[in-house]
Amino acid sequence: MTPSRQIQRQPAWIMLASEFGESTLNEKGSGEFDPTFVITKLGAKVNRVTVSGLVERLELRETSNGSQMYQGQLRDPSGLHFISLGE
Repeated sequence: MTPSRQIQRQPAWIMLASEFGESTLNEKGSGEFDPTFVITKLGAKVNRVTVSGLVERLELRETSNGSQMYQGQLRDPSGLHFISLGE
């Protein structure tokens, strides 16, 4: 029997949508279920964020594999940002 690897949930970071939107570096693990991280301009390694602002538009969409996700627009003091939320 092979030992199973314990998966721990990453903490959510609180940041402005503009900081997250300006992040361009990605890091993905080699395994099928490894999380994908975004590296912010300040060097934070993030895969869960908490954002706040005014939701101006939110639509439920079907993806090609049959799951559902939300797409919309969020306005905060730094401007208007497009968001996609899924599982």
